[in-house]
Amino acid sequence: MPTSDYAPAVQDVANVLRARTKDTNGQEVGTFTAETRPTDAEVTGLITRALNDVAMVVGPDIPPLTFEDAKPVVALRAALLVELGYYPEQINTGRSPYPQLKDLYDGDLKNLVAAVTRAGGDPGEAGAPMKPVGSFPMTGDPYIIGRATRW
Repeated sequence: MPTSDYAPAVQDVANVLRARTKDTNGQEVGTFTAETRPTDAEVTGLITRALNDVAMVVGPDIPPLTFEDAKPVVALRAALLVELGYYPEQINTGRSPYPQLKDLYDGDLKNLVAAVTRAGGDPGEAGAPMKPVGSFPMTGDPYIIGRATRW
């Protein structure tokens, strides 16, 4: 589980998506609240998911020196999730900042991986597929697929 030391605040995501912080009257409020779509609680959930996504690339225990570098990357990832989850119909019509945010996120994530590496962390290979760990015993069970059939 990633450390919450580099979790951005809801306001950090709102700073990226200020135009999405409209209340039920269509007024831009500058942050996500119980009256916006998405709500502040929903954005908090997306921040948690974004933390997990970023941690899968840089590792859950990054050096403290890189916490401030990681916060905006997680905020960008959460903003992408807002766009995908709440405004998907606008992405392909050019009415969403998704492509620009994605380019910014990709570049910032690459820079974060480099910063974590320089600070003594081990982010692994960014974007590398996950590798299996351990082994699965294949002996003694005739019902494992490929061993024998039941019928």
